[in-house]
Amino acid sequence: MKKYALLFSIYFIIINFLQAQPGADLFDQNQIHEIHIQLQSTSDWNFVEQNYQTYLDGGPNNYTPVQITIDGEALGLVGLRIRTVEELNADSSRRYPFKIDFNEFASGQNYHGLKKLNTETEEMYHHFVAADIFREADLPVSRTSFAEVFIDGESIGISLLLEQIDKPFLSWNFSNNNGNLYKTKKKYADLNWLGMAQSPYENFYSLETNEGANDYSSLIDFIQFIDASDPVTFENNINDYLDISSFLLIQAVEVLLGLEDTYYDFGHNFFMYHHPDEDRFYWIPWDHDRSFDKGYGSFLDMELSFNNLHQRTVLFSKIFNNSNLKNKYLNSICYLIEEDIFNTTRLNNLLLQVDNLLISNGQMIDESPDEIIQFVADRILQAENELQTIGHLCQPLNTIESKKNNIRIFPNPANDFIFWEGAPASGVLIDFTGKTVLNFYNKNKINTKNLPSGLYFLSMRDQKKYIITKKIIKE
Repeated sequence: MKKYALLFSIYFIIINFLQAQPGADLFDQNQIHEIHIQLQSTSDWNFVEQNYQTYLDGGPNNYTPVQITIDGEALGLVGLRIRTVEELNADSSRRYPFKIDFNEFASGQNYHGLKKLNTETEEMYHHFVAADIFREADLPVSRTSFAEVFIDGESIGISLLLEQIDKPFLSWNFSNNNGNLYKTKKKYADLNWLGMAQSPYENFYSLETNEGANDYSSLIDFIQFIDASDPVTFENNINDYLDISSFLLIQAVEVLLGLEDTYYDFGHNFFMYHHPDEDRFYWIPWDHDRSFDKGYGSFLDMELSFNNLHQRTVLFSKIFNNSNLKNKYLNSICYLIEEDIFNTTRLNNLLLQVDNLLISNGQMIDESPDEIIQFVADRILQAENELQTIGHLCQPLNTIESKKNNIRIFPNPANDFIFWEGAPASGVLIDFTGKTVLNFYNKNKINTKNLPSGLYFLSMRDQKKYIITKKIIKE
C-alpha cells in the first residue's frame, strides 16, 4: 500500500511540474478556444483604429481598455491594440490581428501566468506549421493554438494565438528571466559594428526587459567581438558569446522554410536573450508569416549554402568562411530532414488534425494546406540535390541527441554527480518518501554529493516538455 502511495505522490509532483508552464491550457492545441472582447462604449472601436493609424503615421500605438473573457473566464480591464497590418480595413470589418496586454490597466493582472497575448488572422497555417518545426527541433519558439474571437458578441472568425516573447516565456525556456532581451526594431539590424556609443544601437534594437537600466553593454560587447575577432579567435570563442549550435539550427530551419524577412536576408524578426547564468546570448526566432514561399521572392533563389544570399553581415561572413561552422550549419539541414522534423508526412498529419478540429467545431480557414506540403516536398528535394552538388556528407550533430533515442543518464548508481546526454533539461529529484530534494533548471548534470544513500526518482523534461522518469541509486 505504501508503495502505491509513493507512486501516487510522485505522479502528482510530475503533473504539477508540467502544469507550471504559463498559459498551458490556452495553448492546448486539442481544442478551439474562445475569446470574447467587450468594448466599454460604442466609440471605443474608433479609438482602436485611430490609435493604429497614429502608429502608421509614426506615432505611438496606444492600448484601448476593453473587457475580455477567455474560455469562460472573465478578467478585469485589459489593453487591446491592432498589430502588424499595412493599412486599416476599408470596410467595417473588425477582423484584425491584435495584441492583448493583461496588465496594461490592472497592475499585476495576468492570464494563467501570461502577461500578453498575440492573435494572427493571415497565413495562420504558415505561422502554425513553422512554429511546430522549430519546436520539434527543440528550439525556443512561441507556442500556438487556435481560437474563435468575438467583439461585442459578433464573431470575427478563427485567429491563431501566438505566445508573447517576454519574461514568462524566458522563465520557461531558459529558467531565468533576469537577463536582457533585445528585439529588432526595423530591418537591417545586422549585428554590424556601430561603435562604442549606445545610441546607434537603440535605433535598431529595443530592450524588452530591464528597461529601467537601459543597458546595451552585453549586446555591444558581442557585436564588437564579431567585428574585431580574427578567424581563429572567432571559431574558438563564438560559443562563449552565442549558443552557436542553436543559432545555426535556427538559421537552417528558416532557410528551409523559405523565410526572407529574417536575419540572414534583411536583419529582421528575431530576439536575442542574454542569459545571466551563462553570460552569452540565445537566439529566438519570430514572425513566420512569410514561410513556405509566401514572401516576395522565390525560395529557389535561397540556396542552402548561402552562396546567393545577401552577405551584408560580418557574423555570416565569418561563419560561412569557416569550414567547421559551415559544415555544422549544413549538418543542421541534414538533421532537420533525416530526423523527419521537416517532413511531408508528419506535417500533413499535423494539418489534417487541425482541419478535423476546425470542422468538428463548425469552423474553417480559407488557406491551402496543400501548398505548404508541396513546398516542403520541393524544398527537401532541392536540399538533397544541393547537398550532393556541393559534396557535403551529412554527419550527426554532436550537440543534438536524436529524438528517436532515449536519453542516457549516468552513472547509475551515482556518487557525486548525475549526468545526462543531449539538450539541457529541467526537473526534480524525488526521494523514496516522495519528497522533492532537488529542483534543477536547464542543466546537463546535478550535484548529489551531499544526499544520503538510497533510492531516488529523477523526473525531468526537455525543451519540448517530453517527460523522462528514471530510478536512481545513490551510493
